[in-house]
Amino acid sequence: MVQSRSSEEQRMDVVRTRGLQDVFLSKHTASKNSPKPYDTHRNSSTMKEEWRSKITLKQLALSEATCGGVITQLGYRLFNGSLEDTRNLSIPLFNNNVNNKGLKEV
Repeated sequence: MVQSRSSEEQRMDVVRTRGLQDVFLSKHTASKNSPKPYDTHRNSSTMKEEWRSKITLKQLALSEATCGGVITQLGYRLFNGSLEDTRNLSIPLFNNNVNNKGLKEV
């Protein structure tokens, strides 16, 4: 026979789980950048735009030519092959002037 657990025991399980999640997230998303490309230990807030300083003109042109429609449909900015604009972090990635009519809400 399985004993039912009290609501306090269940609440403590949730607290422990959230605590473990917090520890994992702080360890894996706020650490110093790792030289290993598939490592999860990195500072996510700086990593999200790191590609902008590393992409080549050829990669940018190919990405925009191949995926430009989807990029704009998702509301992101195309840099039209300009590495200068791509590297300018004061230019936001998200294009607020786009009306995302092509997207369906889930």
